[in-house]
Amino acid sequence: MQKKKTYVLVLPSWYPSKVHPFNGDFNERTVNALSSEVDQIVLYVVKKEKGWQIDTTWSHTENLITCKVYYPGLNLPVIGKYISVFSYYIITKYYIRKIISRYGLPSLVHMYVILYAGILAPWIKKKYRLRIVMTEHWTAFYDYAAHNLYQYPGLIQNLIKKLYKSVDHLMPVADALARQIKPWAPAVQQTVIPNVVNTRIFSPQISPENQCSGIEKGKKLRFLHVSSMEYQKNPEGILRAFESVLKKGTLAELWLVGPVGASLQLMIDKSELLRGAVQVKGEVPYKDVAVYMRKAQCLLMFSRFENLPCVILEALCCGLPVIATDVGGVKEIIDPSNGILIHSEDGKALEEAITSIVNNYDLYNVQKISKNAIEHYNYSTIAKRISKIYNEVSLI
Repeated sequence: MQKKKTYVLVLPSWYPSKVHPFNGDFNERTVNALSSEVDQIVLYVVKKEKGWQIDTTWSHTENLITCKVYYPGLNLPVIGKYISVFSYYIITKYYIRKIISRYGLPSLVHMYVILYAGILAPWIKKKYRLRIVMTEHWTAFYDYAAHNLYQYPGLIQNLIKKLYKSVDHLMPVADALARQIKPWAPAVQQTVIPNVVNTRIFSPQISPENQCSGIEKGKKLRFLHVSSMEYQKNPEGILRAFESVLKKGTLAELWLVGPVGASLQLMIDKSELLRGAVQVKGEVPYKDVAVYMRKAQCLLMFSRFENLPCVILEALCCGLPVIATDVGGVKEIIDPSNGILIHSEDGKALEEAITSIVNNYDLYNVQKISKNAIEHYNYSTIAKRISKIYNEVSLI
Protein backbone atom coordinates (compact mmCIF):
# COMPACT_ATOMS: atom_id res chain seq x y z
CA MET A 1 0.00 0.00 0.00
CA GLN A 2 1.20 3.50 -0.75
CA LYS A 3 2.21 5.77 2.09
CA LYS A 4 -0.66 7.71 3.59
CA LYS A 5 -0.40 11.50 3.37
CA THR A 6 -1.74 11.96 6.88
CA TYR A 7 -3.14 9.57 9.43
CA VAL A 8 -3.59 9.15 13.16
CA LEU A 9 -1.72 6.28 14.83
CA VAL A 10 -4.06 4.68 17.36
CA LEU A 11 -2.58 2.75 20.31
CA PRO A 12 -5.35 1.31 22.50
CA SER A 13 -4.65 -0.44 25.80
CA TRP A 14 -8.03 -2.18 25.48
CA TYR A 15 -9.47 -3.35 22.16
CA PRO A 16 -11.54 -6.31 20.91
CA SER A 17 -9.45 -9.30 19.84
CA LYS A 18 -9.61 -13.08 19.60
CA VAL A 19 -8.31 -13.14 23.20
CA HIS A 20 -11.10 -10.92 24.59
CA PRO A 21 -13.81 -10.24 21.96
CA PHE A 22 -15.57 -7.49 23.94
CA ASN A 23 -12.61 -5.88 25.74
CA GLY A 24 -12.55 -2.18 24.86
CA ASP A 25 -15.29 -2.44 22.26
CA PHE A 26 -16.19 1.14 23.20
CA ASN A 27 -12.73 2.19 21.96
CA GLU A 28 -13.37 0.39 18.70
CA ARG A 29 -16.64 2.28 18.27
CA THR A 30 -14.84 5.59 18.78
CA VAL A 31 -12.29 4.56 16.15
CA ASN A 32 -15.10 3.62 13.78
CA ALA A 33 -16.80 6.95 14.40
CA LEU A 34 -13.58 8.83 13.66
CA SER A 35 -13.03 6.96 10.40
CA SER A 36 -15.45 9.39 8.76
CA GLU A 37 -13.21 12.30 9.76
CA VAL A 38 -9.60 11.03 9.56
CA ASP A 39 -7.50 8.14 8.33
CA GLN A 40 -6.32 5.89 11.17
CA ILE A 41 -3.96 3.01 11.72
CA VAL A 42 -4.74 0.99 14.85
CA LEU A 43 -1.97 -1.03 16.46
CA TYR A 44 -3.18 -3.32 19.23
CA VAL A 45 -0.65 -5.58 20.95
CA VAL A 46 -2.06 -8.18 23.36
CA LYS A 47 -0.78 -11.22 25.23
CA LYS A 48 -2.32 -14.43 23.95
CA GLU A 49 -3.35 -17.38 26.08
CA LYS A 50 -1.58 -20.19 24.22
CA GLY A 51 1.36 -20.68 21.89
CA TRP A 52 4.94 -19.46 21.68
CA GLN A 53 4.91 -17.55 18.42
CA ILE A 54 3.95 -13.97 17.64
CA ASP A 55 0.83 -13.88 15.46
CA THR A 56 -0.16 -10.79 13.49
CA THR A 57 -3.37 -9.95 11.64
CA TRP A 58 -3.96 -6.96 9.35
CA SER A 59 -7.31 -5.66 8.17
CA HIS A 60 -8.01 -2.78 5.79
CA THR A 61 -11.00 -0.57 5.06
CA GLU A 62 -11.11 2.70 3.17
CA ASN A 63 -9.97 4.94 6.03
CA LEU A 64 -8.86 2.40 8.63
CA ILE A 65 -6.03 -0.09 8.90
CA THR A 66 -5.94 -2.38 11.92
CA CYS A 67 -2.93 -4.42 13.03
CA LYS A 68 -3.42 -6.84 15.92
CA VAL A 69 -0.35 -8.51 17.36
CA TYR A 70 -0.65 -11.52 19.67
CA TYR A 71 2.46 -12.31 21.70
CA PRO A 72 3.20 -15.21 24.11
CA GLY A 73 3.43 -14.68 27.84
CA LEU A 74 4.74 -16.62 30.81
CA ASN A 75 2.29 -17.86 33.43
CA LEU A 76 4.60 -17.13 36.33
CA PRO A 77 3.64 -15.23 39.49
CA VAL A 78 4.93 -11.62 39.64
CA ILE A 79 7.93 -12.04 37.32
CA GLY A 80 5.71 -13.28 34.48
CA LYS A 81 3.76 -10.02 34.56
CA TYR A 82 6.89 -7.88 34.37
CA ILE A 83 8.24 -9.98 31.52
CA SER A 84 4.90 -9.58 29.73
CA VAL A 85 5.00 -5.78 30.09
CA PHE A 86 8.58 -5.69 28.80
CA SER A 87 7.59 -7.89 25.86
CA TYR A 88 4.66 -5.60 25.13
CA TYR A 89 6.96 -2.57 25.12
CA ILE A 90 9.56 -4.11 22.79
CA ILE A 91 7.02 -5.61 20.39
CA THR A 92 4.94 -2.42 20.20
CA LYS A 93 8.05 -0.36 19.44
CA TYR A 94 8.95 -2.76 16.64
CA TYR A 95 5.53 -2.51 15.01
CA ILE A 96 5.38 1.27 15.40
CA ARG A 97 8.67 1.47 13.49
CA LYS A 98 7.28 -0.92 10.89
CA ILE A 99 4.11 1.14 10.42
CA ILE A 100 6.03 4.41 10.14
CA SER A 101 8.45 2.85 7.68
CA ARG A 102 5.56 1.70 5.51
CA TYR A 103 3.14 4.62 5.83
CA GLY A 104 5.25 7.56 6.97
CA LEU A 105 4.96 9.60 10.15
CA PRO A 106 1.44 10.03 11.54
CA SER A 107 0.06 13.50 12.16
CA LEU A 108 -0.37 12.55 15.82
CA VAL A 109 -0.88 9.59 18.15
CA HIS A 110 -4.15 8.78 19.89
CA MET A 111 -3.83 6.44 22.88
CA TYR A 112 -6.73 4.87 24.75
CA VAL A 113 -6.07 4.35 28.50
CA ILE A 114 -2.71 5.01 30.15
CA LEU A 115 -1.71 1.39 30.80
CA TYR A 116 -0.21 -0.21 28.88
CA ALA A 117 -0.20 1.93 25.75
CA GLY A 118 1.06 4.93 27.72
CA ILE A 119 4.43 3.34 28.43
CA LEU A 120 5.30 4.06 24.79
CA ALA A 121 4.54 7.78 25.16
CA PRO A 122 7.99 9.00 26.34
CA TRP A 123 9.76 7.02 23.60
CA ILE A 124 7.38 8.28 20.89
CA LYS A 125 7.78 11.85 22.10
CA LYS A 126 11.56 11.65 22.16
CA LYS A 127 12.14 9.71 18.94
CA TYR A 128 9.46 11.14 16.66
CA ARG A 129 8.45 14.41 18.41
CA LEU A 130 4.79 13.56 17.81
CA ARG A 131 1.82 15.06 19.62
CA ILE A 132 -0.07 12.58 21.80
CA VAL A 133 -3.72 12.69 22.85
CA MET A 134 -5.32 10.15 25.16
CA THR A 135 -8.85 8.98 25.85
CA GLU A 136 -9.16 7.77 29.43
CA HIS A 137 -11.74 5.30 30.80
CA TRP A 138 -9.94 3.68 33.71
CA THR A 139 -12.03 3.40 36.90
CA ALA A 140 -8.86 2.79 38.92
CA PHE A 141 -8.52 6.55 39.41
CA TYR A 142 -11.50 6.47 41.83
CA ASP A 143 -10.30 5.75 45.36
CA TYR A 144 -13.46 3.72 46.11
CA ALA A 145 -12.98 1.40 43.12
CA ALA A 146 -11.73 -2.13 43.59
CA HIS A 147 -8.02 -2.31 42.72
CA ASN A 148 -7.73 1.47 42.58
CA LEU A 149 -4.41 3.19 41.85
CA TYR A 150 -3.90 4.15 45.48
CA GLN A 151 -3.39 0.47 46.23
CA TYR A 152 -0.59 0.19 43.67
CA PRO A 153 3.09 0.32 44.69
CA GLY A 154 4.60 3.79 44.80
CA LEU A 155 6.84 2.88 41.88
CA ILE A 156 3.83 2.28 39.63
CA GLN A 157 2.10 5.45 40.83
CA ASN A 158 5.18 7.53 40.03
CA LEU A 159 5.48 5.83 36.64
CA ILE A 160 1.91 6.80 35.73
CA LYS A 161 2.56 10.42 36.66
CA LYS A 162 5.71 10.38 34.54
CA LEU A 163 3.93 8.85 31.56
CA TYR A 164 1.26 11.54 31.60
CA LYS A 165 3.97 14.19 31.17
CA SER A 166 4.36 13.01 27.57
CA VAL A 167 0.64 13.42 26.83
CA ASP A 168 -0.41 16.69 25.20
CA HIS A 169 -4.17 16.46 25.69
CA LEU A 170 -6.39 14.21 27.81
CA MET A 171 -9.97 13.29 26.96
CA PRO A 172 -11.64 11.70 30.01
CA VAL A 173 -15.10 10.32 29.36
CA ALA A 174 -16.67 12.09 32.36
CA ASP A 175 -16.20 15.22 34.46
CA ALA A 176 -15.89 13.05 37.55
CA LEU A 177 -13.02 11.14 35.99
CA ALA A 178 -11.33 14.37 34.90
CA ARG A 179 -11.28 15.52 38.53
CA GLN A 180 -9.81 12.21 39.67
CA ILE A 181 -7.08 12.30 37.02
CA LYS A 182 -6.02 15.87 37.76
CA PRO A 183 -3.61 14.99 40.63
CA TRP A 184 -1.91 12.46 38.35
CA ALA A 185 -1.58 14.82 35.40
CA PRO A 186 -1.83 18.37 36.79
CA ALA A 187 -0.22 20.09 33.80
CA VAL A 188 -2.09 18.25 31.03
CA GLN A 189 -5.00 20.04 29.36
CA GLN A 190 -8.27 18.09 29.57
CA THR A 191 -11.45 18.05 27.50
CA VAL A 192 -14.27 15.76 28.59
CA ILE A 193 -15.64 13.78 25.65
CA PRO A 194 -18.14 11.00 26.44
CA ASN A 195 -18.34 7.55 24.96
CA VAL A 196 -19.99 7.15 21.58
CA VAL A 197 -23.13 5.18 20.70
CA ASN A 198 -23.92 3.54 17.38
CA THR A 199 -27.31 5.18 17.06
CA ARG A 200 -28.03 3.30 13.84
CA ILE A 201 -28.49 0.30 16.11
CA PHE A 202 -29.59 1.87 19.39
CA SER A 203 -32.81 3.77 18.74
CA PRO A 204 -36.42 3.41 19.93
CA GLN A 205 -38.04 3.14 16.53
CA ILE A 206 -38.54 -0.59 15.91
CA SER A 207 -40.67 -1.98 18.74
CA PRO A 208 -43.64 -0.13 20.27
CA GLU A 209 -43.37 -2.17 23.48
CA ASN A 210 -41.38 0.48 25.33
CA GLN A 211 -43.48 3.48 24.42
CA CYS A 212 -44.24 5.48 27.56
CA SER A 213 -47.97 5.72 27.07
CA GLY A 214 -48.81 3.71 30.12
CA ILE A 215 -48.52 -0.01 30.75
CA GLU A 216 -51.56 -2.12 30.02
CA LYS A 217 -53.36 -3.06 33.22
CA GLY A 218 -52.13 -6.36 34.59
CA LYS A 219 -49.03 -6.40 32.38
CA LYS A 220 -45.58 -6.67 33.92
CA LEU A 221 -43.13 -3.83 33.40
CA ARG A 222 -39.90 -5.23 31.99
CA PHE A 223 -36.56 -4.22 33.51
CA LEU A 224 -33.28 -4.97 31.76
CA HIS A 225 -29.80 -5.41 33.24
CA VAL A 226 -26.83 -5.67 30.87
CA SER A 227 -23.34 -6.23 32.25
CA SER A 228 -20.40 -8.55 32.82
CA MET A 229 -22.18 -9.67 36.02
CA GLU A 230 -18.97 -9.14 38.01
CA TYR A 231 -18.47 -7.62 41.47
CA GLN A 232 -18.39 -4.09 40.06
CA LYS A 233 -21.94 -4.46 38.70
CA ASN A 234 -23.45 -5.95 41.89
CA PRO A 235 -25.99 -8.26 40.18
CA GLU A 236 -26.65 -10.06 43.49
CA GLY A 237 -27.90 -6.79 44.94
CA ILE A 238 -30.23 -6.39 42.00
CA LEU A 239 -31.72 -9.85 42.51
CA ARG A 240 -32.24 -9.28 46.25
CA ALA A 241 -34.03 -5.98 45.63
CA PHE A 242 -36.08 -7.43 42.81
CA GLU A 243 -37.22 -10.36 44.94
CA SER A 244 -38.26 -7.94 47.67
CA VAL A 245 -40.48 -5.84 45.40
CA LEU A 246 -42.01 -8.98 43.91
CA LYS A 247 -43.00 -10.10 47.41
CA LYS A 248 -45.00 -6.87 47.69
CA GLY A 249 -46.97 -7.75 44.57
CA THR A 250 -45.20 -5.39 42.16
CA LEU A 251 -45.86 -6.38 38.55
CA ALA A 252 -42.38 -6.55 37.09
CA GLU A 253 -39.98 -8.87 35.34
CA LEU A 254 -36.23 -8.76 34.83
CA TRP A 255 -34.09 -9.76 31.86
CA LEU A 256 -30.40 -10.41 32.50
CA VAL A 257 -28.05 -10.00 29.54
CA GLY A 258 -24.50 -11.14 30.22
CA PRO A 259 -22.56 -14.14 31.54
CA VAL A 260 -24.63 -15.33 34.51
CA GLY A 261 -22.42 -17.59 36.62
CA ALA A 262 -23.35 -20.55 38.81
CA SER A 263 -23.78 -18.57 42.05
CA LEU A 264 -26.07 -16.03 40.41
CA GLN A 265 -28.09 -18.74 38.72
CA LEU A 266 -28.43 -20.50 42.08
CA MET A 267 -29.93 -17.33 43.61
CA ILE A 268 -32.55 -17.36 40.88
CA ASP A 269 -33.26 -21.09 41.10
CA LYS A 270 -33.70 -21.04 44.89
CA SER A 271 -36.40 -18.37 44.74
CA GLU A 272 -39.81 -19.22 43.34
CA LEU A 273 -40.50 -15.52 42.78
CA LEU A 274 -37.26 -14.96 40.86
CA ARG A 275 -37.70 -18.13 38.81
CA GLY A 276 -41.02 -16.78 37.58
CA ALA A 277 -39.87 -13.23 36.90
CA VAL A 278 -36.22 -13.40 35.79
CA GLN A 279 -35.11 -14.45 32.33
CA VAL A 280 -31.43 -15.15 31.71
CA LYS A 281 -30.46 -14.22 28.16
CA GLY A 282 -26.72 -14.83 28.57
CA GLU A 283 -24.00 -13.25 26.46
CA VAL A 284 -25.35 -12.01 23.15
CA PRO A 285 -23.96 -10.20 20.09
CA TYR A 286 -23.77 -6.41 20.34
CA LYS A 287 -26.72 -5.85 17.98
CA ASP A 288 -28.94 -8.14 20.05
CA VAL A 289 -28.47 -5.91 23.09
CA ALA A 290 -30.34 -3.21 21.17
CA VAL A 291 -33.10 -5.70 20.36
CA TYR A 292 -33.57 -6.47 24.06
CA MET A 293 -33.52 -2.76 24.93
CA ARG A 294 -36.34 -2.08 22.49
CA LYS A 295 -38.40 -4.76 24.21
CA ALA A 296 -37.74 -3.42 27.72
CA GLN A 297 -39.15 -0.45 29.60
CA CYS A 298 -36.28 0.40 31.97
CA LEU A 299 -32.56 -0.25 32.33
CA LEU A 300 -31.56 -1.31 35.83
CA MET A 301 -27.96 -0.82 37.05
CA PHE A 302 -26.60 -1.13 40.60
CA SER A 303 -22.87 -0.63 40.09
CA ARG A 304 -20.39 -0.16 42.91
CA PHE A 305 -18.14 2.03 40.71
CA GLU A 306 -18.24 3.25 37.11
CA ASN A 307 -17.09 6.00 34.76
CA LEU A 308 -19.65 6.61 32.01
CA PRO A 309 -21.15 3.21 31.16
CA CYS A 310 -21.87 2.73 27.47
CA VAL A 311 -24.87 0.58 28.30
CA ILE A 312 -26.56 3.54 30.02
CA LEU A 313 -25.93 5.80 27.02
CA GLU A 314 -27.24 3.09 24.70
CA ALA A 315 -30.38 2.62 26.81
CA LEU A 316 -31.05 6.37 26.77
CA CYS A 317 -30.65 6.41 22.99
CA CYS A 318 -33.32 3.68 22.90
CA GLY A 319 -35.54 5.90 25.04
CA LEU A 320 -35.37 3.84 28.25
CA PRO A 321 -35.47 5.53 31.63
CA VAL A 322 -32.60 4.29 33.78
CA ILE A 323 -32.18 3.36 37.43
CA ALA A 324 -28.49 3.69 38.31
CA THR A 325 -26.14 4.39 41.20
CA ASP A 326 -24.56 7.79 41.78
CA VAL A 327 -21.00 6.70 40.98
CA GLY A 328 -18.40 8.09 38.59
CA GLY A 329 -19.94 10.21 35.86
CA VAL A 330 -23.41 8.64 35.99
CA LYS A 331 -25.02 11.67 37.64
CA GLU A 332 -23.82 13.76 34.72
CA ILE A 333 -26.28 11.98 32.43
CA ILE A 334 -29.17 10.82 34.67
CA ASP A 335 -31.72 13.28 36.03
CA PRO A 336 -35.43 13.11 36.98
CA SER A 337 -36.45 13.41 33.31
CA ASN A 338 -34.71 10.19 32.29
CA GLY A 339 -34.33 8.07 35.39
CA ILE A 340 -33.57 7.71 39.07
CA LEU A 341 -30.22 7.97 40.86
CA ILE A 342 -29.59 6.01 44.06
CA HIS A 343 -26.61 5.40 46.33
CA SER A 344 -24.40 2.39 45.74
CA GLU A 345 -25.18 -0.60 47.99
CA ASP A 346 -28.50 0.96 49.09
CA GLY A 347 -30.84 -1.96 48.48
CA LYS A 348 -33.83 -0.20 50.02
CA ALA A 349 -33.40 2.76 47.66
CA LEU A 350 -33.21 0.34 44.74
CA GLU A 351 -36.48 -1.28 45.78
CA GLU A 352 -38.14 2.14 46.00
CA ALA A 353 -36.77 3.14 42.60
CA ILE A 354 -38.10 -0.04 40.96
CA THR A 355 -41.52 0.55 42.51
CA SER A 356 -41.47 4.20 41.44
CA ILE A 357 -40.72 3.31 37.82
CA VAL A 358 -43.56 0.77 37.80
CA ASN A 359 -46.03 3.25 39.30
CA ASN A 360 -44.92 6.30 37.31
CA TYR A 361 -43.66 4.88 34.03
CA ASP A 362 -46.04 6.96 31.92
CA LEU A 363 -44.32 10.15 33.18
CA TYR A 364 -41.20 9.34 31.12
CA ASN A 365 -41.13 10.40 27.48
CA VAL A 366 -39.37 7.82 25.31
CA GLN A 367 -38.98 10.09 22.30
CA LYS A 368 -37.61 12.99 24.34
CA ILE A 369 -35.16 10.75 26.22
CA SER A 370 -33.99 9.20 22.97
CA LYS A 371 -33.73 12.45 21.00
CA ASN A 372 -31.60 14.15 23.65
CA ALA A 373 -29.24 11.17 24.01
CA ILE A 374 -28.84 10.62 20.28
CA GLU A 375 -27.94 14.28 19.78
CA HIS A 376 -25.13 14.03 22.34
CA TYR A 377 -23.64 10.56 21.74
CA ASN A 378 -23.96 9.78 18.03
CA TYR A 379 -20.93 8.96 15.85
CA SER A 380 -20.87 12.28 14.01
CA THR A 381 -21.06 14.47 17.11
CA ILE A 382 -18.33 12.65 19.04
CA ALA A 383 -16.08 12.34 15.95
CA LYS A 384 -16.27 16.07 15.28
CA ARG A 385 -15.45 16.89 18.91
CA ILE A 386 -12.38 14.64 18.88
CA SER A 387 -11.31 15.93 15.46
CA LYS A 388 -11.43 19.44 16.88
CA ILE A 389 -8.97 18.35 19.58
CA TYR A 390 -6.76 16.79 16.90
CA ASN A 391 -6.63 20.09 15.03
CA GLU A 392 -5.94 22.14 18.14
CA VAL A 393 -3.15 19.83 19.30
CA SER A 394 -1.58 19.73 15.83
CA LEU A 395 -1.39 23.53 15.71
CA ILE A 396 0.38 23.90 19.08
